[in-house]
Amino acid sequence: MKEVKSKITFHLTTLIERKIKTIQQSMNIALESRNEATKSSAGDKHETSRALIQTEIDNYAQQLNKALIQKNNLKQIPQISNPQKVELGSLVVTNEGNYFIGIGWGKLSIEGENYFCISLASPIGKSLMNKENGNIITFSNRKITIIEIY
Repeated sequence: MKEVKSKITFHLTTLIERKIKTIQQSMNIALESRNEATKSSAGDKHETSRALIQTEIDNYAQQLNKALIQKNNLKQIPQISNPQKVELGSLVVTNEGNYFIGIGWGKLSIEGENYFCISLASPIGKSLMNKENGNIITFSNRKITIIEIY
């Protein structure tokens, strides 16, 4: 299972890096567009166009910041070998699915098996935190049994 955790971390890193690259490219295009609007436009139409483009650039900047934080948070996840309780870096096998406790990303498929990448701050993450093998939690009116923690 340690191998699976490494694969999940690698896959998440790859996805985040792609996301960062895409955001940076989109931001560069918007910056070029804003600069072109400066050169060729005049009057109120010019100001409105620049304001809209600047809003778009600001949105890209927020997305980029969020992605960089996710990348940094991913680097901080310890590669725990045999945790006794659910904590950051744990891979939790339950009767309802598999959870990787790290960053909130959603479902990933690794070697034909689905893993839900969640953060400890998520509702399910909070419910799982510090639980041990065999513990049962109630989440969304479902009883979830922790089978194994890696």
